[in-house]
Amino acid sequence: MDVQFEERREMVQNAFLGNEISEWNLDEMSEQAILDLTWQITMSITTHKTKDCSDKYVVITFVQGFTGQLKGWWDNLYTKQDKLTILNHVKTKMNPEDTISTLIYSIIQNFVGDLNISKRRWFCWLFEIKILSKIV
Repeated sequence: MDVQFEERREMVQNAFLGNEISEWNLDEMSEQAILDLTWQITMSITTHKTKDCSDKYVVITFVQGFTGQLKGWWDNLYTKQDKLTILNHVKTKMNPEDTISTLIYSIIQNFVGDLNISKRRWFCWLFEIKILSKIV
């Protein structure tokens, strides 16, 4: 599945095939740009999920592509226990894995802050990824 991400005013030339490690860097980005980056990460994760990868495997793959502040955040701010909490997060019996949502939420909470401002947009993104994962 080839997914292309479109922004409101410009076309972003990112294609995600679901079999590569992408570089993720949010250095010097505005809050809105960080939210847009998390959407691109979500789209890329969706393509990995179409390859029948577990949430835990996908998150481990994505963490390998972190650079700059994002890498520093993951490597230095989070303890081993924090990382395991994200990697092993379980939501409900019907959806046992919730690792991806937990990682994206953690990135937004750490780099953007108060999610009440972007809560509606966040829930739309989660809804879209759930719909996309069910279609494929």
